[in-house]
Amino acid sequence: ARVFSRPSPLLASRALLPAYQHRERLLATVQEHGVSVVRGATGCGKSTQLPQLLLEEAARAGVRCSLIVAQPRRLAATALAERVAAELGDELGGACGYAIRGDAKISRKTSCTFVTTGVLLRRLRSDPELGVFASSKSAADGDLKTAGSQEWMPTYTHVLVDEVHEQTVDTDLLLLALRRLLREQGGRGPKVILLSATADLPALRAYFENCAGTMGVGTCDVPGRAFPVKRMHLEDAVRDAGYTCDARGPWAREMALPTLPTLSRAALSEAAAAEAEAAAAAANNPTVAANLKERARKLRNEAEAASAVRAVGGLGSDWLRALGEAEALKRFGPLVANTLRNMDLGFVNEELVSLLVRRRAMEAKAVGGAVLVFLPGRGEIDSLAEILEQDSSLLVARLHSQLSSAEQKMAFATAPKGKSKVVLATDIAETSVTIPDVTCVIDCGLHRYPLADPSTGVSQLVGARISQAAATQRAGRAGRVRAGESYHLFLSGEAEAMAPAPTPEMQRAPLESTCLRLLAMLSPAADKTVSNETVTGETDETVTDVSAGVTAETVTAGVAAIALTKSVSGYGGEAGLIDGSVTVATTVVTVAALLAEAPHPPPAGAVARAVGALIALGALCKTEGGGEELTAIGRRMAEVPAEPRMAKALVAAHALGCLREVSIIAAAAEAPRGGLFGRGPLATETKQRLDGSSDHLAALRVLALWETDGSPALSRLGIAESAVREVDRAARRLADSVRSACGGQEAPLARNAKVGALVKAALVCGCGRLAMRLEPGKGELCWLAPSGREVRVKPHSSSLLSRTLKLSKSSNASDGGKGKASKGVESSESSWYVCHALLRSADSTRALDATLVSPLALALCGPQDLGFKPTSEAEEAAVLAGRARLEAALGGEPHMQVHLHALRAELSLLLAPIDAPWSGLPAGWVCEEDSAGKTLYRSLEQSGVTSRSKPTESAKSLAQGGERAKGSLARANAEAAENQQQAEARRQAVAEPAPQQSGLGLEAEVAAETVGTASVVAAAAAAAAAAAATAAAKLTAAAESAELKRATLKLTASADAKARTAAAGSVAGGVSKLLAELELGTYAGAFANAGIDDAALREIAEILGEDREEGESAVDELVERVGLKGGSAVKFKRRLLSGGGGGGGGGGRGG
Repeated sequence: ARVFSRPSPLLASRALLPAYQHRERLLATVQEHGVSVVRGATGCGKSTQLPQLLLEEAARAGVRCSLIVAQPRRLAATALAERVAAELGDELGGACGYAIRGDAKISRKTSCTFVTTGVLLRRLRSDPELGVFASSKSAADGDLKTAGSQEWMPTYTHVLVDEVHEQTVDTDLLLLALRRLLREQGGRGPKVILLSATADLPALRAYFENCAGTMGVGTCDVPGRAFPVKRMHLEDAVRDAGYTCDARGPWAREMALPTLPTLSRAALSEAAAAEAEAAAAAANNPTVAANLKERARKLRNEAEAASAVRAVGGLGSDWLRALGEAEALKRFGPLVANTLRNMDLGFVNEELVSLLVRRRAMEAKAVGGAVLVFLPGRGEIDSLAEILEQDSSLLVARLHSQLSSAEQKMAFATAPKGKSKVVLATDIAETSVTIPDVTCVIDCGLHRYPLADPSTGVSQLVGARISQAAATQRAGRAGRVRAGESYHLFLSGEAEAMAPAPTPEMQRAPLESTCLRLLAMLSPAADKTVSNETVTGETDETVTDVSAGVTAETVTAGVAAIALTKSVSGYGGEAGLIDGSVTVATTVVTVAALLAEAPHPPPAGAVARAVGALIALGALCKTEGGGEELTAIGRRMAEVPAEPRMAKALVAAHALGCLREVSIIAAAAEAPRGGLFGRGPLATETKQRLDGSSDHLAALRVLALWETDGSPALSRLGIAESAVREVDRAARRLADSVRSACGGQEAPLARNAKVGALVKAALVCGCGRLAMRLEPGKGELCWLAPSGREVRVKPHSSSLLSRTLKLSKSSNASDGGKGKASKGVESSESSWYVCHALLRSADSTRALDATLVSPLALALCGPQDLGFKPTSEAEEAAVLAGRARLEAALGGEPHMQVHLHALRAELSLLLAPIDAPWSGLPAGWVCEEDSAGKTLYRSLEQSGVTSRSKPTESAKSLAQGGERAKGSLARANAEAAENQQQAEARRQAVAEPAPQQSGLGLEAEVAAETVGTASVVAAAAAAAAAAAATAAAKLTAAAESAELKRATLKLTASADAKARTAAAGSVAGGVSKLLAELELGTYAGAFANAGIDDAALREIAEILGEDREEGESAVDELVERVGLKGGSAVKFKRRLLSGGGGGGGGGGRGG
């Protein structure tokens, strides 16, 4: 048993906490029951004291104790772990530690681990039973571990779940999983303890009653220690702050309230129903009946419209409307009454809040204490902070989920002398964590939450009034150190009509990720899977799993072919991805049935929509009994900590060899503070400089430049290095999780792989369902929703699409409606984009970061119902074969792993037009644009070394090769000079008489000269042979590449190929012949002065043959350099671009 040595100040403060004072009752409840529900008022110390009490009791009894405590937020997990470790007198990571996503402070001696709810859910996926069978005797005894000597040992003796009243999706999933775990394990599982300040004890008791075994469910109430808090409302805040709102001011309501008392909107709805009844009764007079029905319809519509704004001030306006002006003046006085009637109650009134904060801060200087302001989101926090930071007497701290852990901790620091601390926070400060010096709370009474559109599934951030329970929690933050006060910025009359508790998140949020995680965690153990390593589509033999006693059906090649056909033709349909294994399910499992067991089951329609989306994504498939099960790729996706679309993109990236790149894109999309670029027009300008076709690739290039050039590159772009480092760390964690899910390190890419094209292919695999068509000349995109309805989408202001669409509209206006593509779309003529998320705003659906793709990419990697029809049998065969290979690779089929290089090469070739010129560069190279806007690759190893073609080896390797070549040439020249000097000396010696020289000596000298010459000749011959072999290898590779390219281009660009071939062959006669043919001989001197010789002309023709657009740019540059003008320039350009002969004729496509 471990003895903890506590610091005396902390021990003294601990003894004052109600949870410690009621320790005997708490421990008895936990000891006597399998499930315990502890309801403790805010400030009672339940979150910090109960874990310590359990550890102490176990130490006294000499029994094992291992606790895991789940918190809804990262900040709560880390802050509570630090506090408990300090109270135990131990360092963080010793007896007490924490484990959150991307960070952990634990060790072998850690007995109490604080985690986020999501981390505990992931542990349940990897260890569904939270325990193992272990031998009752140690290995030192020498006994073998047999089934008879083993006993069950839970991983954790106690599982504590805090803040269960918040009813988040993760909390509800965790309670569902623990309930099933207890039901399956009986009394041998861990004890479950639920903690909350406002929990519904009867409901939780009923939920766990039938699964807690013979020990049942116990409850324990712990009183609070908080000092009294004076709770006030909007009318009190207006009075205390001395605030006035003019009817024409910026914070005034659009429509004034009536002077006389009128029916509230709820009463209007009742009146509408009464009118409808009256209309039905007036059947004898059809005209009167029609009029009454119309009036009833209008009243009902008005009531329904009012219900949409009730959560953001509608209830308060109803109350004031019913009160009337005279009664308001009588109750509140003229100043307050007029202000309340003029104010718009649906927004955060920054003028009122700033006045209130300054008043309370001035009072706090005398008595101490901080002010905590609850705001609905980061936008309001930043806006109010800018106002308050102008006051030098205030120390303003922000607190929301998009801040780093270090930034969040600033809210807990003590203000320096002479300053008052003001904390601007979202509901992250509502529970779990305590800012100890807060004595005044200003509650704006609003919060935001995601709400899924029932028809499209697109999320919308909805602003709403908080619940009564949330208001109570917020007020409790003010009474921790002394008596405090709380201003709730909603009317007292509105408070009575507010919802008693928040709507459970599972009943309003998108459910795709929830369904995927739930199936991965709760798939029944009765399902027996025969691995593809044992059963393939090539055998007719019956396979038996002896250990499980399950006999699989005979699997024939014909059945496998049918499955393959279904998977290819119905990509995103019921068949999903090729699983590669035979599953014999003894239990029909449906997601709807599993979610029906949740504490707050979601609507059936929302579940059906989520299941359909996952089936379309290939993560789920239907079973023969009508249930659902995970496909092979679905099991991988469930292990990746990302939303399902991005999870599939990451799994695809692992197969295609671009995992690092797509991990960076996913991490940048989830980065706090608006990502790497922020939001707004400046973001689009920066992205345009990096990559004009893709928001995602622009983020990827930031990391590439940072890895190559470091901080200077970021400074030139105006991007903070701290944000880049955070994205890099998150990307590495994400890549590690994908490798773990996919079974190891991905195979490296070939040197000539089109990395940008492969990245876009991976994005299409995951986000193809969000493909949008750009209609030329319009500022909107068209998206095909899952329901089959076309939805108009606008790009987010920070997306490159917003700039592209503006240019498209202006170009359309200037060229008479032809809609010529802008320069930003230079890699492809496609009008299709994919984005990773859509967000519903008040007036439209907005696309977040988007990437330009091609129809061929969507046909190969995207959903098949987008309408891309093959134009020939050859194209249909190529697309179907490509899809089959890609799907098999994503599903992890063993026979596909050896073909990954071929698959990547095929996709690189097919999707080369949408590649990014800067992507996949070897180390030491940077991609730039010259003065003409053409792509240029510059070496960082050798000054002045550039290349027009994309390098395939690192700059350092190329430089070393050049040095070796120079060295070899120098040695060869030195050897040749030495041999020449020796030969010259011999000739002089022969010419002069040498009486003492014998014939034998002369023959030896001649022989030596012959040998020296022969060595030089042999070396030259060897070098020539090596050069010939290299040239032959290059010719062979070029021939193979050309053959493959010709086979591919048959599908899409045969006409272009003929034109390019003609253009390349049309300049064989050189400059002089071409000028003579075009009767432009007077320009021969200009060509020579510009350095345009026969070789330069052939190079331009080759560029034109490889890339039409780049070739046109090269021709334009040549015309400009030479100085061709007017008809001569037109004639010359037409001749080169058309590839024809004969004067100035032959009008080809390029003219």
